[in-house]
Formats: sequence, structure tokens, C-alpha cells
Amino acid sequence: NKKYLKLFFLKRDLLEYIVGSLSFIGYHCFSRNHAVFANYMVNHGGDVISFNWDILLDEAMFYTAQWNCQIGYGLNFQKIISKSKEEITQADQSRNLILKPHGSINWYRNTLSKKGDLYLLWPAERRLRGGTIGQLRCAEKIGDDLLQSYIVPPGKKKENFPVVWQKIREILENADEIIAIGFSFNQNDLHVKEEFGNINFKRDLSVKIVNPEEGRLIQTYKEVFKIRNVEKVANIDVLKIKRDL
Repeated sequence: NKKYLKLFFLKRDLLEYIVGSLSFIGYHCFSRNHAVFANYMVNHGGDVISFNWDILLDEAMFYTAQWNCQIGYGLNFQKIISKSKEEITQADQSRNLILKPHGSINWYRNTLSKKGDLYLLWPAERRLRGGTIGQLRCAEKIGDDLLQSYIVPPGKKKENFPVVWQKIREILENADEIIAIGFSFNQNDLHVKEEFGNINFKRDLSVKIVNPEEGRLIQTYKEVFKIRNVEKVANIDVLKIKRDL
């Protein structure tokens, strides 16, 4: 069917564009804000639920030497593959989880395996980066295995990572405070509202929204989390966090 064949190629091209763009940005640009946030997390604790595909925070957490990417995503990977010639050195444990229910540009699955094995690809070490060698790509050939980046594309979302969603549920049901940064529950995130609707949040849960706009999101968050204690903070004092660290 030509119609579905065209959609198949459009989806493939879209995934390649997303992975290529986000990988290029993360490969050549290091975010100081993510570094500050990562250091704050490993020192003070807490878990991150991210609906983003990029790995800016993931790398910042990795380079604190206190986060293990093998266990820090809450998933079991068949193998970790470094894009560097050298083996990656990791922390023994992780105090924090980064849960990504929409997938990540460095998560891959073997398209030739019926088991659906997950692989984790890590870009070249920062000191070795040059050009685009070692940059993550949508499709990777590792030996005889053809690996495809595993992200949930825009549009109708499905629960592709049930283990991640279950961990999200457990974390949110036990949370005393949630800090929401840049998440607005837009029309493409209706499935997130549905998922959150089945979670029993604590009645005394506190939600803080980091958003410089007017408080239009407060009512949305009150409805989603079914609580009253929701407030907006215009910005996080990054300089204060730097001083604290």
C-alpha cells in the first residue's frame, strides 16, 4: 500500500532527523545549566522524570562520577557500547534515577532480534570528540547486529516502556515534593494526563512549577495531580545553587 509505505519512510526520516539533531547539539555543546543541576541532584538526592529524548542531563550526570548509566535509567540493557576506543568508567552505584518514558537517543534495540533486547550507546568521551566521529546516529551497525535508536516519535504515544512507567508510578506515589521544569501538558501529552490519573498522589504533596509565564499552568497541575498545594516559581536561583555547591 503506497500510503502506508510513504508513512513508514516519513516516520523513519523523522526519527533520523530527531536523533541527528539532538545528538549533534549534545555532542558539540555542553550545558552549564545541566551540569549545575546534575551536581545538585547527586549531592541532594531526587529522581528525574524526563519526556525529552536528548542526553544533555544524562551526560552531565555521568560526568559527576556519581551516576551509573547501566542502572541509572531503571532499565536492564543487554550491553553498553562506548563510541570511544576506551572502556567507559562508571560509578558503582547511582543515587538518582533518570526515567525517560518516551525513550532516549542513546537507547537502541536490535531490529533483527525477536527478544527486543535493549542496548545503551554512549558517545565518545568529551576529550576525544572531533568532527562527527563517535556521534550517535539513528541506526548503528555493531558487529552483525543492526541497532535502531529507540524513541517514541511525536503523535499518538503508546506505553513502550512499561518498566519505566511503573517506576514513575512508584516514585510519584511516594513523593512529598515535585518540581516541574518546562512541562506544560500540551495536546501531544494527553497520554501523560491519563497515566497520572491512575496514580495515588499524597494529599499533602507539594508541586512547584518553574515557569516565567503567568500562572496559567497552576490550574492544570491542580487538576492533574488532584491537589491544592501548587505554586509557580519564576526561576531557580542558579547562582545560589552554585554557591551552595
